Amino acid sequence: MEVKEQLKLKELLFIMKQMPKTIKLIFTLERSLFLKLILFSIITGILPIVSLYISQELINSLVTIRKDVSVVISIFLTYLGVSFCSELISQVSEYYNGKFQLNIGYKLNYKVMKKSSNLALKDFENPEIYDKTKEISYKPYQIIQAIITMTTSFVTLLSSIAFLMSWNPKVSLLFLVIPVISLFYFLKIGQQEFFIHWKRAGQERKSWYISYILTHDFSFN
Repeated sequence: MEVKEQLKLKELLFIMKQMPKTIKLIFTLERSLFLKLILFSIITGILPIVSLYISQELINSLVTIRKDVSVVISIFLTYLGVSFCSELISQVSEYYNGKFQLNIGYKLNYKVMKKSSNLALKDFENPEIYDKTKEISYKPYQIIQAIITMTTSFVTLLSSIAFLMSWNPKVSLLFLVIPVISLFYFLKIGQQEFFIHWKRAGQERKSWYISYILTHDFSFN
């Protein structure tokens, strides 16, 4: 199947329109885990700025003579506590993320199997139907992962701007300009990476199919 080398605005809007449907589907299948991942992504986005603020206070307490040792120790212990919480949340989030991926993959594959029972044998030889059945098992998870990553980045960006505005409002404006400029470059790189994998998909599938036939004596066509 031929794919266009440029992603137009109309196609991008179509992808954005599919996101609410995907979120609705995920809510139907795994609402609890999805909300936990969103909560962890928000906390993960805030913790770096909290850690930065505490480390700043720790350095200031070491430099100035006015604060006694007990204050320095309390700030240091707070910094260790935040670092420990950050690592703990990262591990718990990774666990729930793996569980979420397995549950979503299983439930989506189950839905595909139920729908596939209504298809004729000739439909399974159709490349478009074959590709769609394969995409269903991982595309929603990829979209959700993108949403979670964007949520973490957005929270980190907002907290960074708020932190810098208390120090220098002009510098904080750079955090609004730089991400917008870099966004276009990341989209371009991601688009080119997608097209490279897309063009290799046919050869990779053919290689896998030949390897499968050669290594499984019960498979034939």
